[in-house]
Amino acid sequence: MFAGGYAVLDIARTDDGFVAVGADHDDGQTSGAVWISSDGLSWSRVESPTFSGTVMRAIAAGDPGLVAVGIESIWFSPDGTEWNVVDTPLEVGTLWDVALTPWGFTAVGFRSHQFPGDTGYHEGQPGDHGPHVR
Repeated sequence: MFAGGYAVLDIARTDDGFVAVGADHDDGQTSGAVWISSDGLSWSRVESPTFSGTVMRAIAAGDPGLVAVGIESIWFSPDGTEWNVVDTPLEVGTLWDVALTPWGFTAVGFRSHQFPGDTGYHEGQPGDHGPHVR
């Protein structure tokens, strides 16, 4: 945990260094938090309005970028500095982890979803693009 009520919950390695995700608890408000580092020693905080009111629990890196998951949200970033909430047709729930698989990013939690590369979102079903974690 960083000073000031920050918690780092996961770190991903990228071609440019590292990206960490977690939470910032300040004045009774909790927000997701992202930090970037080129060397793992010096870290810079990344700000985004998309982090408000949630916690970022896990992150995975791959082509075409980074996917972070948490409570009620999924985020995508091409480089760790600009983040967008992934527009999903279903209620996300709480996602606990995300991993890059040969078929894209797969997130697990109270539900399991697969993100096939850069083609967008769909709910994972058995038999779609390979195995799913349920």
